[in-house]
Amino acid sequence: MTLPVIREYTINSVPSALDVSTAVKDAESDETTFILFEPNAVLDVVNNPTPTGVYQYILHKNGDSTPVRLFTGAMDPDTAGRIRTSFNMSKGKYSWKAIQKSGTLAVASFIVQYAKPLN
Repeated sequence: MTLPVIREYTINSVPSALDVSTAVKDAESDETTFILFEPNAVLDVVNNPTPTGVYQYILHKNGDSTPVRLFTGAMDPDTAGRIRTSFNMSKGKYSWKAIQKSGTLAVASFIVQYAKPLN
């Protein structure tokens, strides 16, 4: 049995404005993209810590936006209203992007739990 893998992602730099897509990097590898050579799954995503502004995180595959959208309000570990996120991922090149929707422009972080190690 493979143990789940936890990765922290941080917005690469303070967004230039609200509603602007910003790259997100893996805190461990310092990379903004990762490649899956075999299927994997996201088991959960949570803020780390919960930002004061509202953010939307978008998963991209092979350079294109996917339907996966995560919102900081639903990822707050301190509330009973947190929604546990889970979805499958096929082979490909992935990246996370962040869009700050409101609040003072700032860097934010979130944690992703994957079913298997990333390559």
